[in-house]
Amino acid sequence: METQQNFTEAIARIYKCTGVKTQTALGKVLGLKQSSVCYGFQAETIPYRWLYILLRDRNINPVWILHGEPHKRYVIPSETTELEVETTC
Repeated sequence: METQQNFTEAIARIYKCTGVKTQTALGKVLGLKQSSVCYGFQAETIPYRWLYILLRDRNINPVWILHGEPHKRYVIPSETTELEVETTC
């Protein structure tokens, strides 16, 4: 599914946009136990639940987390039914 490099890059993007540097701090941001975060690291995969939480709570684009640029970092709902994006983290 994901390669180790893709996982490492995705985690780096999550850390960058959340401002955390440890698994424990990431767990707090996600509202999860550190053991749940540790499982993701051991499996070298980003669980869909993490992506959903980051989108819901911080408007962080899940596609950007997984694939990086050229995708935009934030998803911002507009007054219309379409989505606009912001490029700053």
